[in-house]
Amino acid sequence: MSINWSATDRVAAPRVFVTGRDAPERERIARMLVELGADLCADRADLVIVLESNGHPLVGLREICQRFRASPVIFVAYSGSEHLAVEAFRSGANDYLRIPITPTGLAESLRRLHIEPRDTDVPGLIGESPHTQNLRLVIKRIAVTPCSVLISGETGTGKDLIARLIHESSPRAQGPFVTINCSALPETLFESELFGYERGAFTGAQATSIGRLQAASGGTVLLDEVGELSLTTQPKLLRAIDQREVQRLGSRRHETIDVRWVAATNRNLQELVRSGLFRADLFYRLNVYSLVVPPLRERPDDVPVLARAFLRDCAPAYGRLGAAFTDEAVARLAAYEWPGNVRELRNVVESSVLTTESDAIGIEALPPAVRGADFSTPLPVETERVRVVAALRASHGNKSEAAQRLNWSRMTLYRKLARHRIDVTSECDSVTAKLPRE
Repeated sequence: MSINWSATDRVAAPRVFVTGRDAPERERIARMLVELGADLCADRADLVIVLESNGHPLVGLREICQRFRASPVIFVAYSGSEHLAVEAFRSGANDYLRIPITPTGLAESLRRLHIEPRDTDVPGLIGESPHTQNLRLVIKRIAVTPCSVLISGETGTGKDLIARLIHESSPRAQGPFVTINCSALPETLFESELFGYERGAFTGAQATSIGRLQAASGGTVLLDEVGELSLTTQPKLLRAIDQREVQRLGSRRHETIDVRWVAATNRNLQELVRSGLFRADLFYRLNVYSLVVPPLRERPDDVPVLARAFLRDCAPAYGRLGAAFTDEAVARLAAYEWPGNVRELRNVVESSVLTTESDAIGIEALPPAVRGADFSTPLPVETERVRVVAALRASHGNKSEAAQRLNWSRMTLYRKLARHRIDVTSECDSVTAKLPRE
């Protein structure tokens, strides 16, 4: 991963100085910065991060700001308060963070300082919400085991991606990854597709086929939409799982298979078992470990990160390398419910690139349903700043109107302005009022 400065004097790897008496926390922040592509340096720093001092939280901050007066400074507080934030800004800090710091929180702070971190891990699990972080831990834990995994979640949440990540993180990573779409597999072709067939086993069988399960030996099989299997085909699959072997159509010989089973479904298999539509024994074979992928509406922190990653993916194909979402567009994306989950978000991002010719993709490029998202819905801290800026711009800098749009009091808005270091003048060209000092 790397950081691209959007300031005039760009550097390939910004030099960052992290200072403070708390060595473990200092080292943790330093590791995150290194992962973002920064070079750690205590001499000529391009960015300085100052940890709060015990007893006297602002001790040394003014001196650091004077020493590195040409570099942005981030002040990191432990418990924090609005008063401390205001005093930190008055002492020269350019941004204010509170522990615990997450990679997403740090990345957003860098963006506010005109440093753009570029996430190159697009094929992986993108996002830093608590749900996504927990998914990473679970994948890492279960990938090294041979157990079967049942992945459940709504349509479009990325169950197939989770399955592939389990495979790629496992000892079987060098083996094949075979996906079987159970909803698209006709019952009449089930055995020939999965178990294979001998030449002449039926009309049109002109050559021997080993079948998809045998082709997956040494790797992982994903049974996608496993809840759509008919009661006729379920016992045949159960036999292959139990006996770890298949018998090709037209053959008397049994062929051993060595696969890891992962199943995915958007249906409640336990309900199907109770209603007699899914075999209990097959359910228990597949459900050794149950992994639930939460819908996107439960992890809004991930929406801006995913949207930017999808934009980086699709923009080059349309010759739009400089395309970026405006703050107002990001706020609308984060506020939307996303019934189609990650798949819908990806489609909306690509559609927005096609809808507008400008590199600045605003709310007018978004579908009507997304543009009409409830703007007063509370959002997570990571997206709060873009929400405030969007409200100010929509109100042409009128704080009273912006506060009403956000469903806040004026005093709450003032506190948020100080917390996120938002200068109304710079954010809204038509406004001449300055950010209040108190």
